[in-house]
Amino acid sequence: MTMGIGGIQPDMAYKNKTVEEKRAKQTESEETKGTSFSGNVLTCTSVGGKKAMLCQDALFSMASFVTGESVNVYKAEGFSEKNPVYLVKGIDGKGVEYEKTINANEVNPNSCSFLELSVLNVHAGKAGTDSFMQMSMIHARIKDGEESFFSKANYNQAAADTLKEYQTMKAWDSYLRCNSWWQGIMDYYLSK
Repeated sequence: MTMGIGGIQPDMAYKNKTVEEKRAKQTESEETKGTSFSGNVLTCTSVGGKKAMLCQDALFSMASFVTGESVNVYKAEGFSEKNPVYLVKGIDGKGVEYEKTINANEVNPNSCSFLELSVLNVHAGKAGTDSFMQMSMIHARIKDGEESFFSKANYNQAAADTLKEYQTMKAWDSYLRCNSWWQGIMDYYLSK
């Protein structure tokens, strides 16, 4: 896979509002609960017509137009600070819609899927444009031929490797942004 400018993968797409703005507005309405979300599917015609879903009302959305996989994170019914359960919706690599419930307290960055890391990212308050760039870099490092958002991997090691690479290159701005983002996630993980 080729890397784009600044390490951003050209096959990734991202849609995000500020976490605070989305959290304030998010309430799952009866009209969307339990219905198909295929109306939110975007089609990328430049890469083999793969479909990927990016939802504007999600707390965090990300998709790969190479695999067609997407992740959209929402607060699940019954969400609270003591019970940080999120609903993750998207399309898998076979074009099939999925929904998963993930508790942020149960995510271990030493062995988690990209879907789980997305939940941890949102719950730690790190969902923003910069986190998209960091997650893209780290996911590119980890997958090593594995394209699935569902596969478990050691994202903690991938973050450490990315930070070491930034140090070696003396890319201090990138190092500081990535370190701040990852430290926020690890602070939450270690505090629970």
